Amino acid sequence: MTSKNGIRHRSTRRGSALATAVVVTMLIGTLALLTVTVATRSQQEGSASSSELNAFYAAEAGLNQAWVELQNGGDGALGSEKVPEELGGLLYWVEANAVDADVTSLVATGTDGHADSRVELIVRDMSGEVTDFGIFGERGLTLRSNSWIDSFDSTLGTYASQVSGGFALSN
Repeated sequence: MTSKNGIRHRSTRRGSALATAVVVTMLIGTLALLTVTVATRSQQEGSASSSELNAFYAAEAGLNQAWVELQNGGDGALGSEKVPEELGGLLYWVEANAVDADVTSLVATGTDGHADSRVELIVRDMSGEVTDFGIFGERGLTLRSNSWIDSFDSTLGTYASQVSGGFALSN
């Protein structure tokens, strides 16, 4: 550009479009990188959460199975860390420890190979309670039509000797 007195001046705006394009490109690249990083992190967290949940479910399943075994006269121990039980691709084992004569601690560990979960159940043996052998009602008892009550008189002999039509029916 030439001024009135013939001196040439350089334009101060030369190259500003290139600088703006570079800055905008860098901002877009930064936003794209940030988006990819957030998406990857979200996927990793979801995968970790799924692993933890699967491990918890495996431990819960083992704990339930150990409790049923304990109720049926077993000791409640299932598998071991070295030889675990398998359930649908998940692994679990349950350790049973007597706390005292009537209380047992069941500790189940579940894993999916990536995450582990431990769950504990304290079980008290209540067998031998009078409520195990009968039904009681403080103000009466209502039974549905598909319920049966049976009894026998032990002074007359065994239950089997008093059965008539499938039931003793002595009362």
